[in-house]
Amino acid sequence: MSSCAQGRGRRFAGGGLVVAALVSVQLGYAIATGRPPLETSSVMMAAGSVTLVLWVAARGGLRVRGFDRAMRRLVLRLAFGNTVVSFAYLYAQQRLTLGTAASVTVVGMLSVGLAEVWRARRTAWGAWHLLWRGVAFGGVLALNEPWRGGSDGPGMLWAAASAWCVWNVPTTIRRMAARGRADQGAALANLLTAPVLAVLVPVTGGGLGIWTSPEPLALAGAAGVLTVTVPVLLQNAALRRVAARDLAVVQSLNPAVAALVAQAGVLAGQLDPTQRTTPAGWIAISVIIAASAGDSLVAPRPGDGGHHESGAPRR
Repeated sequence: MSSCAQGRGRRFAGGGLVVAALVSVQLGYAIATGRPPLETSSVMMAAGSVTLVLWVAARGGLRVRGFDRAMRRLVLRLAFGNTVVSFAYLYAQQRLTLGTAASVTVVGMLSVGLAEVWRARRTAWGAWHLLWRGVAFGGVLALNEPWRGGSDGPGMLWAAASAWCVWNVPTTIRRMAARGRADQGAALANLLTAPVLAVLVPVTGGGLGIWTSPEPLALAGAAGVLTVTVPVLLQNAALRRVAARDLAVVQSLNPAVAALVAQAGVLAGQLDPTQRTTPAGWIAISVIIAASAGDSLVAPRPGDGGHHESGAPRR
């Protein structure tokens, strides 16, 4: 098999893992939709981070003592981003639909590796990547229709904060992977996030009643495993196969996944009818899907063969 075909095969495999992660995330957030954002996110992060730590420990241990100063900085950076997105995304979903909130965060993913792509804009590789990112961004704009002034301002601000954090995750994880510590670093970062969120609840005037309510506690805990544990492991596995920049546009499928989950939730009577996606929205989502598919078919950049980031080990 040619190196070009192998490169495409690795990217399709990595893309499949990312799509599975997106489905898991949106199922988790669908469960959490309509519940108190900060209180719910504190339970979600606690359940997800503890499960992730136990999984990583069972697979060979955290080996935290081996973290150098640079690795510790990466852990703190990821923990900060996780803290923000844990409640910002839920707040966004209280004011926007699942699909709209997800589409705004896509802007963060489209920024991953953008500087590298821009530097290579005069090559066929760079030009194609810029084209598909532009098409995806156009689909995001069409989905939100900001020119109509109908988007909720605070909701969009919360979603924008999530977008920055979404950009932060693969960027930081890639650097952790270069040290062979992606799973361990992500597990520790999420574990550090959990108590911060728990403290923020009473500080901001929230209650902790969810911790003593069996059914909401169980649902939030399940949502935490779906939004933290499962996607972290799947995305880390994807980043061991391909570069972070190659998964950026694949992540633009998030609005489509979110819209499908929301549509299923409305039909099942579990989500408010306002979560429905309009026909025009589905057209915009189709554009985003086409951009993701087109980007995945771009031949690897000459010289890297479509391999993972330099120094990042594969399993």
